[in-house]
Amino acid sequence: MLFSLVNIIYAQDNWNLVRGSKWQSNLNDVFFVDSSHGWIVGSNSTILHTHNGGKDWIDQPNQPLPFKVELLKVRFMSPKLGWVVGENGTILKTTDGGSTWQKLTTGTFTVLQAVSFVDERHGWLTGEGGLIMVTENGGRSWTKQNNQDTTNNSLLSVHFDNQTEGWAVGKAGTVIHSIDGGSTWVDQKGKTASSLSSLCMLTSKVGWAAGGNGALIHTIDGGENWEDRTEDSNVPNSNGMPEPIWGIHFANQNIGLAAAEFGVILRTIDAGATWTALNPRPVPNKLNSVYMVSEKEAWIVGNYSTILHSSDGGASWDVISSNADLSRITFFDANNGWAVGLSGTISHTTNGGKTWFEQSSGNVFELFGVGFVSPTQGYVVGSNATLIETFDGGNSWQIFNDPSDEGHGTAKRIVFDDPMTSWKSALGFYN
Repeated sequence: MLFSLVNIIYAQDNWNLVRGSKWQSNLNDVFFVDSSHGWIVGSNSTILHTHNGGKDWIDQPNQPLPFKVELLKVRFMSPKLGWVVGENGTILKTTDGGSTWQKLTTGTFTVLQAVSFVDERHGWLTGEGGLIMVTENGGRSWTKQNNQDTTNNSLLSVHFDNQTEGWAVGKAGTVIHSIDGGSTWVDQKGKTASSLSSLCMLTSKVGWAAGGNGALIHTIDGGENWEDRTEDSNVPNSNGMPEPIWGIHFANQNIGLAAAEFGVILRTIDAGATWTALNPRPVPNKLNSVYMVSEKEAWIVGNYSTILHSSDGGASWDVISSNADLSRITFFDANNGWAVGLSGTISHTTNGGKTWFEQSSGNVFELFGVGFVSPTQGYVVGSNATLIETFDGGNSWQIFNDPSDEGHGTAKRIVFDDPMTSWKSALGFYN
């Protein structure tokens, strides 16, 4: 009997999404001004708001924008007053909690990567090419600050503690510091060559920055000295390289979280001395931003409309929203089915598709073929010559070495002869 995953698919009367979202955007940043009021921004000019601690998220209008743009950062000073920045020099301001937004003029079309305000008047923007801009009137007008002698690297995150002292981090391990409101900047030597995408200053002395290749640096003296803590980050490797960390945030000096590529979530409860990677990962998607409302409440957002929530300090997570990018689905019988897709995604149903749950493939590559010869024995193929097998219905997966593949890894489907004895044509169909 010939078994082909492309043909064996059982029709289902009622389908539920493996993961679902009413939004079709990559979500780039999340920020809470208090335990009730939070905002999320992302691609397609997406602005989401909650007024009840995340029980409900609603779209907010973005009327000032004539076309869709990528919104990258959001910051609020109060439940009413906030700002959003993004590509094409976009900066929006609201004074009514986001019910309406005003597009401010910056005089630049540079990508604005980050924003920091210390009160309703004094704020800073950072962006591509080392751009830094300052306002002293709440954003009605902006002035470029000259830091070209310090860096022309893109600045991806900025934080000001007050009207005079601030830090910015960015590409190529850039860390710069100002004590005069940004009029002058000093290179603080961040002890890493990796791009730093996220900065969290807990006090004027204690801070963390994180970025590419699992980079993690720490200061306890306001940045006069930065310590490279990358080896402590415990970031999983992919293709021999640690995953990039895209966001880091602390509830206090002891408890912190970091969000990374391929759904990696890191957690520390001992002031960063040790970091633990959550396993299994709640989603396989790139995670862009994390915000800890308290020691217990935390939020993470990412690509494919991902919104994650934790009520136990990051030990476990609920998937509030996430779109699955699935390549193939197969059913062995009317009840048992599997779906595979990007970033090593494997989902499984035992009730004909009414409900689905994630299985850990131990893989971060695209998976595009799946076949089962029994409710417990199955195989998955994917990019980078991926071929894995299971003998327990997908609870665990192991690498399977196919002697006839010769490392091509280009098969799109799996074909069996006698499912109990041999392959029909191994991976067979090469493209």
